[in-house]
Amino acid sequence: MIDSVHALDLGVASNIIGNILYESIANRLWGGPNQDANASLLEADLRGWERRTRAGTRLQGKLTVQRLKSESGFPKLKAKGAQVRHLAEYALTIARKFDSGSQHDRMKVAIAQLLCRVYQCMSSSSQFFPAPALTEFQTAGQKMLLILSALHTAAVESGERRWKFPPKGHLIDHMVSIQAREWGNPSYFWCYGDEDLVGQCIEIARSCHPKTCVASALVKWLVLSFERDE
Repeated sequence: MIDSVHALDLGVASNIIGNILYESIANRLWGGPNQDANASLLEADLRGWERRTRAGTRLQGKLTVQRLKSESGFPKLKAKGAQVRHLAEYALTIARKFDSGSQHDRMKVAIAQLLCRVYQCMSSSSQFFPAPALTEFQTAGQKMLLILSALHTAAVESGERRWKFPPKGHLIDHMVSIQAREWGNPSYFWCYGDEDLVGQCIEIARSCHPKTCVASALVKWLVLSFERDE
């Protein structure tokens, strides 16, 4: 099963959102004298958007230029999967805010709209997509990848290290066209529960003494499990 957390949230989506936000900084669209100043203005706008929309999941930590760059130098948002997913709508507002009407800007708006639509299809459907929703999910996902490919090609031709097309894009193509048809809504198979379990295990282990960690961690985990079930 293709996990949408790693393939979509931490893969394709983090690249799309990272590029949209980074370009607003790199091109100094916020009016600051340098990238750091523009990053500060971007973060202030983001916090205002989170308050206005009463976002249940908010970006943790400061939004800096470095946080929008991967180790390879390509723009990519460094955040947890749930934070990336909830920032898709914000990326769309930024793409629209700085839409100059150029082909590049129109493509950014379009890819942000398609990303949001993919997430909306997942959040609004039950485990098995109705036929119209399945078609829309597949179409939105594949069009999103086509635009990402076009943006990547344009960046390569201009010599810019932007809009990298990640290998996980191939997984997304399979997820929307094959897995969704055979197994249903990816949100019913993502590994947020597994990731949460790992986090709980880490917290339990940290509360134990190293010499008795194996036994005491097991006892604490049993207590936690039974309390949660009750």
